Amino acid sequence: MPRHSKAGRAKGSSGRSKAVQALFVRYCFLDNDAETIIVMPSPHGEYKSGISYSDALAAGEVYASLRKRGHLDVRTPELLGDDTRENLILIGGRKANPIARNFQRLEQSKLSFDLRDGVIYDKQKHIVLVPQYAAGEERTLSNLVADYGLISYTDNPFGKSTKILHLAGIRGFGTLAAAIALVDPRSVRTIEKILARLIRRHASQPKNLTVEILVRVSVSRGRARRDSLAIEKIKVSNGRTSRTWESEAYGQLKPVNPHGLYIDVVRSASKAPIIRARIDNEEITFTKSSDRMKTIYLLAKQAIEDDLNRSGNQGWMNAVQLAESLWQIKLTSGGSELIGELRTEVSEAIRRWANHLERQGKLLLPDNVTVDHQYINSEILIFDSDIKKKVVDLIHMINHEQSKNNTGFQLIESKPGLGYRINIHPALIFINESNSPATDPQ
Repeated sequence: MPRHSKAGRAKGSSGRSKAVQALFVRYCFLDNDAETIIVMPSPHGEYKSGISYSDALAAGEVYASLRKRGHLDVRTPELLGDDTRENLILIGGRKANPIARNFQRLEQSKLSFDLRDGVIYDKQKHIVLVPQYAAGEERTLSNLVADYGLISYTDNPFGKSTKILHLAGIRGFGTLAAAIALVDPRSVRTIEKILARLIRRHASQPKNLTVEILVRVSVSRGRARRDSLAIEKIKVSNGRTSRTWESEAYGQLKPVNPHGLYIDVVRSASKAPIIRARIDNEEITFTKSSDRMKTIYLLAKQAIEDDLNRSGNQGWMNAVQLAESLWQIKLTSGGSELIGELRTEVSEAIRRWANHLERQGKLLLPDNVTVDHQYINSEILIFDSDIKKKVVDLIHMINHEQSKNNTGFQLIESKPGLGYRINIHPALIFINESNSPATDPQ
């Protein structure tokens, strides 16, 4: 194999450096015949407020940078039609922008970052990124102090020989930060320097690569601070190999359990709620046991509430707390009074036992006492030790049945003195609650 001269290597390096600049700064889409369209969030999407202030600013940053380089159009998803086959610059995440939602769904296996509701998940390192809020304050936009944004550049799955540039954040500040990173000279120089180093190791041309860039921005008084924008991670890949750079701070973040838990709860006025759950893409099923699914739901809800409230409890529920929520147990001085399904179950067992002893002449009762459901229900108690044993058995069965489909993964963890909690990061737990059509308010 012939050896390249130093001059040849320098020329190649310079060519790739220019190609990197052309890829991300101002010429990323404007060197071919395809039209370039900035796709704004939908004013009729899941967010009733329509296009946010930060999303509008993000689109403005990109438009101001690219408009002098060639024909550039701006549209909403509703007005895009068949032009999804053109070069697209998507603004906003899956809830705000349906084109972005479809893009993420189609490219999910290719991309290493997953932008979900309220979280960015690094699938490569199992890192969870969430917005940061002022200590001791509510998690509202006015109290937000830092946000993350994503830049994704790859082939357009809706077209042929065209590209997509996707700019999105966990909150709107992250989306704006992604746009600023592509137009602010200081950020551009940092990105180009890192990309040149990563791409030099690839045989592919820059435009044949998928590029993902994670940025972080500080927020002060409801405004993203340009001077605080930091590049946290850059990954380039060509489907076979990939190269990654990450900041020192990002390298110190700890991975989490990589699974996500998704729960759908459909409530009805006349029936018990229907609970369905899945881990990643695999549905959780239990035969003849509503208690098991409800246990998962209660622990998942506790984990989310503690995370939102920044509670030191961290999602733990002890056996008595769990039993109270599961079976509607009322604590009394002598033990725990049962109501609901468990009470009926225990009452029936006691009635059969008493009748059996009476027939054998081994149980003598006063004339005014009849061991029926009414009498038993007025007297029945269950003690903490019984509750704990029943909960222990329940958790064991959940983990045993669930582990059949997820080898080596224990869904519910337990610790003495703390009780039980879901073994999944709260940011990767998603609960969707709704009413059945028959009970929806008119």
